[in-house]
Amino acid sequence: DMRLTVRKDLKKWLPPGATRPSQIRAETSTHYMTMAFDEDLNVAEVAALEDMLTWMGLVTNLEKEDLYRLCSLAGDMHVTQVVNRRKGIHYLLPKTAVTPR
Repeated sequence: DMRLTVRKDLKKWLPPGATRPSQIRAETSTHYMTMAFDEDLNVAEVAALEDMLTWMGLVTNLEKEDLYRLCSLAGDMHVTQVVNRRKGIHYLLPKTAVTPR
């Protein structure tokens, strides 16, 4: 079961030093999910993980170092696509692994 919410009322925001908007995020009843795309699969992997760390930093009281450990142990990364020279990664983190604020 998945629900998609499009928020048109939000301003486009780029973190300091970023050259593109934040990655795509989704939430199911069981998982948080981030997605990233790039011509280099390694760049997409890092972007999906970094976005999950940023998102969970907003959702939980954990510091980035602790979130990185948590994501290393509980998260799961999958290749989404490898067509049209763009490669995609989606990173899943079970909701049971985090305690929201």
